[in-house]
Amino acid sequence: MDNINTSSSKLSYEELLEQNTHLKNQIKEIQQRPKRTLDELEKSEELFLKSDQFLNHMGAMSKVGGWQLDLKTQKLQWTKEVYAIHEVDEDFQPTVEKGWGFYHLESRAILNKAYNESLANSSVYDLELKIITAKGNIKDVRAIGKVINSDEGIPDSVFGTFQDITEKKKSENELIKAKEEANSRLQQIRIIHANTPNVIWKWDFDEDGNFINVY
Repeated sequence: MDNINTSSSKLSYEELLEQNTHLKNQIKEIQQRPKRTLDELEKSEELFLKSDQFLNHMGAMSKVGGWQLDLKTQKLQWTKEVYAIHEVDEDFQPTVEKGWGFYHLESRAILNKAYNESLANSSVYDLELKIITAKGNIKDVRAIGKVINSDEGIPDSVFGTFQDITEKKKSENELIKAKEEANSRLQQIRIIHANTPNVIWKWDFDEDGNFINVY
């Protein structure tokens, strides 16, 4: 069985999640062997626990969670951070229907289209969407999904990451608003300047070249 590399400097969260999914498949294969040994089972369980703990640790720091859907059984699994993002207790039993129910209607339509295309083409989707949490809070999230095919080339499972990007989107929107306000002020100044050609103006710009003020 492969060893688990838990060096955060070498692997991204997405790579760790894929490694974790691969490990789960290995464990499933070992457990289904007719002559599995006790050592094999103990080692597989130890590696699985180590991998899951590290994923939860990384997820909490970066507000990124992981999820996996078994397409045969329709069993959906979340890491701890996904529960936290949805603001539900860890005894909450996620299902596909419940998971989709958290999405804003417009985001749900976007995700549905991307998800079906991913299943049809074995492609990856990467979307920024909105959810309404169990506590009624609106959050911006980044949802990534990847299809895993069986040896026969048939979609077997889907796994991915789920990240709370609410603060990131808030900062981006505030920056856009500030630039729009600055550009509006600049346009007003240009109109005044065009009508008062004998006035001397002093223009201030920030380090990114954006207009700040005029004297």
